Amino acid sequence: MSVTTTENRTALQTLLAKADPARADRAEDRPMRKAEWTGTRWEGECDGARQGEVHHPRITLEGRRSFNCTCQDKVKHARFVGPCKHVISLARLGLQHLWVLDILSEGGSTQTAHA
Repeated sequence: MSVTTTENRTALQTLLAKADPARADRAEDRPMRKAEWTGTRWEGECDGARQGEVHHPRITLEGRRSFNCTCQDKVKHARFVGPCKHVISLARLGLQHLWVLDILSEGGSTQTAHA
């Protein structure tokens, strides 16, 4: 079973609302190189702070919603339960993707862009 666009958007917005504001600001420094929607989850790949370091964030939206990443954020900051910078970056990219799909599905949007 696939997650609807509305469920997808709501889940990503809810996840971002749980993000620590300082982390959210720093997430801009962690752009995604690869991101994919599988129909039930978002998966990505992005650079870490150290040269050559790569992290793989994942946001699962079907069944029990969850997020995780291969970074050491949970180990370093065990008291904090919100998403790491990499998951925040992936969620933002997911929302941007959904926004583009909305624009493409509206018939008049391309007319306005060419006017």
